Parts: sequence; structure tokens; C-alpha cells
Amino acid sequence: MALVKKIDSSVTGLRIAEESADIGVLPGSPVWLAQEPNSYGDFGVEISTVARNPISDDRQAKKGMVVDLEASGGFVSDLTHVNIQEPLQGFFFADLRRQTEFGGAGEITSVTTSYNAASGLTFAINDLIFASNFTNSPNNGFKLVTAASGTAVTAAGLVAETPGATAKLVLVGKQYAAGVVDVDASGTLPALTAASGLPVLPAGTWVYVGGDATITHFANAVNNGFKRVLTSTATRMEFDKSLTTMVTESSTTETIQIFLPRALKNEVGSLIKRRTYQLEQTLGAPDNALPSQIQSQYLIGCVANTIAMTIGVADKVTCDLGYMGLNGETRTGAVGVKSGSRPNLVEQDAFNTSSDFSLMRVSPVPTSGATATALFGFMTDVKLNVNNNAEACKAIGTLGGFEVTVGKFQVDGELTAYFTDVAAIEAVKANASVTLDMAMVKDNRGIVVDVPLITLGNARLQIEQDQPIKIPCSFNAASGAQVNAALDHTLWMGFFDYLPDAAE
Repeated sequence: MALVKKIDSSVTGLRIAEESADIGVLPGSPVWLAQEPNSYGDFGVEISTVARNPISDDRQAKKGMVVDLEASGGFVSDLTHVNIQEPLQGFFFADLRRQTEFGGAGEITSVTTSYNAASGLTFAINDLIFASNFTNSPNNGFKLVTAASGTAVTAAGLVAETPGATAKLVLVGKQYAAGVVDVDASGTLPALTAASGLPVLPAGTWVYVGGDATITHFANAVNNGFKRVLTSTATRMEFDKSLTTMVTESSTTETIQIFLPRALKNEVGSLIKRRTYQLEQTLGAPDNALPSQIQSQYLIGCVANTIAMTIGVADKVTCDLGYMGLNGETRTGAVGVKSGSRPNLVEQDAFNTSSDFSLMRVSPVPTSGATATALFGFMTDVKLNVNNNAEACKAIGTLGGFEVTVGKFQVDGELTAYFTDVAAIEAVKANASVTLDMAMVKDNRGIVVDVPLITLGNARLQIEQDQPIKIPCSFNAASGAQVNAALDHTLWMGFFDYLPDAAE
């Protein structure tokens, strides 16, 4: 045995696994997802003791005893397109609303001139798909489906291979035949129209209209780009948010493309879903002679409690995640980590605040049409906070908690902008209904964040010598149902597995 004299932080690791329906209990085959902590907040178990303090002639204290513990874990992570999607479901108390996805062990059996499966493929001709994790690079990336059945999906440029278990196909959009999709801007809200075949989407969903090739987007640039859907049928898709004022246009030879996200919002009613987790922090090997015997500590029965997204000037976007737990556990290197699969981390670049934001806007809720004048031209920092107000339930006979209770889904934040117009101050004084939306796009992937209804506070100007005037504001979000009954959420996020170059 050669016990080490110290263990460096560089050998530690962090993973998270979803528990079963019973809090504190892992499923039979948990999946431990790797995380990328930049730093830790409070992580572990804090023990509370009470000392005996009898009146005594020896004037000495007596040994105390353990009476309680608090289990919690927090860490800061860079925001990438992939690393936060699965954990976010816990903070939103909701399932991701996914487009068609197909893949996994044994699902895609081979690639020839098509992606092949024994059964279960549901893609259609003119679907836009994104293929990932195939061995041969021509089989990965953005594809247009040219033929489809339950067992084969054909696309151009494929090469033969037998794919691995992680190979995956995801629906990322639709392409329409020439002259099928038009723009109708004659009504209260602008809309895409077609005889049939438009995707039917929930209210509040953001889409991106138009591809890179001239033939795949509208001739009028204002009709392309990010739009928020309010009502949607197979023949008409109306938008209540658009960066530009759309105009009526009939397509002729254009084969319009529409790009779709994987969406997440705080749900209502029976769609609210609580998840609990275990957090695994590996702590290196205490014995140089046994380097594979890795010791660890676990936080058990954790509820995703708080998350803060921080966006500053000339920086990367980070998220500070906090979990409230019931208890903790340590495991020696000889015992080893808990069982389960541990997939490799998906390597991706973080979003940066200088070049990856194609949209950052605070504006009054549109009262007619789909556009409104932004209250601020430029912002220097934004912080968006989510709090589930979780608290461990304590009881006699239980060390730690036996359950976790949660309160309201609370969204608030702060921002600082360059001052240009007193309209921003007046909006605060009038308690105006305001909305916040932002879009980050990098390497043809994107994330859209939408807060349908906020009220601003503070707005006291910062005037300093030789400096531009700035206006700091706080904000509190509420259910968008006050804007429109269909917008029954406080926060919406969309993850686009593929976006055209024009979105950047």
C-alpha cells in the first residue's frame, strides 16, 4: 500500500443519474451522465451537532452529538448545446417535447444507400433530418429524405457501414415542394399557409423559416428567420413574434424549409413531472498501488432546485445549477462507484457572448401584429434565474430529510442595458407587459430562450463621467397565459439540432 499525500481536483469527476419513481432509489440500470463543472458551490453533506451543556463544577463541555444534516450540491458549467438538455428537465419539472428521434443499440442496423432498420422508422419524404454518431463522416450531418418507409430512409451521399449503438437520426425540419408554402400578412397576425402538411406545433414554439440556398427561403428577407408560433394547423401557422415585419408573399419555385426544435417549458396539470437524481463526485484513488480503485461521494434524493444562466460581455455563457438532496453517501475505492452505464461526454464548444447571439431582445408584448420596438438597443449583461423553492422535509427519527417539497416555479433576473430612450423608464413606471427572447447559434446548432411575460423593476439610470448612460433593470416573470391563454408557461427553451448558416 502506498497512500497518496494529497489528491488534486484535476482527477475528480462529476456525473448525474436519474432515480426511479421512489426518491432516493436508483433504477436497475442507471445512466450516469457526465457533467463539466468549472467550479463547485456547496457540494456534499453539512453536519449539524448539538453539544451537551450541563451545569457542572468541572467547568468543561461534554461531547456533542449529530442531530441533523443538509445535503446539497451546486456547480457552474459552461453552456453547450448538449450538456444541459437532459438535466434541464429536472429544473422545469417537465419532459422535453421531442421531434421524431430514432436510434440506440440495435435500432439502425446498417447504412447502404439508406439508413436501415428492422422496423419503426417514421420519417417521411422531404423531412430534414440530422444524423450523428455514425462511423463514416458522410453518414453524419444534415440530410434531406428522398425516400422513406418503416425500414429504410434514403438520403444522398451515404456510404456503407454497420453503425454503433449511439447512431441516431433526428427530425430537424421540413422542406416543401415548389410553390406550396406562402406568407399571408393580411390578418392580425402573419402566417405561413399551405394546402396541407404544415407541422402542428404547440403555442409558444419557436421555428426558423428558410434555408441557406436561395431556392429554400422566401424572396422577402423579412419572411425568413426566427418566429414564435401562436396557433398552428396543417394549413396555417400564425406567428405572434417575429424579428421583422412580415409581408404577404406567394412562393413559386421556392422549396421552403422550416426548422424545428426539441422544446422544453414548465408544464401545467398532469404534464408536470418531478424527477429526482443522484450526483456522483469521484475523488481519485487514495492508494498509488491501486489506481483503478476510485473513491467517491454521492448526494441522494436530489431535486433540481435552482439554475442561473449568466450572460456577460466578451465571455462565455455559464449556468449555475443547484440541487437539494436528502442525504449523502461515501464509497471507498475498494467498494467502487455505483453500477450503471457511463457514456462519454459529448464534446462541444460553449456559446460565447460576442459572436453566438443572433437575438437578444427585451420589448413590449406586441398588441397587434408580431413585432414590437425593443426597449434597449444593446445589453451588457443578463442573468436569468429559475427557482423551484425546494426544501427538505425533516422528521423525528430521520437524519437528513425523508422527502423534498417544492414551491412555485419562479423565474426572475437582472439586466443592464445602454440607455437610449425614456420609453424604457416609462415601461417600468406603467408596469407594462414586457417579453424577453434570445437566440444563440453556433456551428449550425442553436438554443432559443423565451420568457413570454415579464415586468421590469428598478430602471434607475447610471450616469458616470466619460461613460455611456446605462440602465439596470430587475425583472420578474409570470405565466404567459395573461398575454394569451395558449401561452400557459413562464419559460420556454428550444434546442435546434440543426440551423442554416443564415441563422448565425
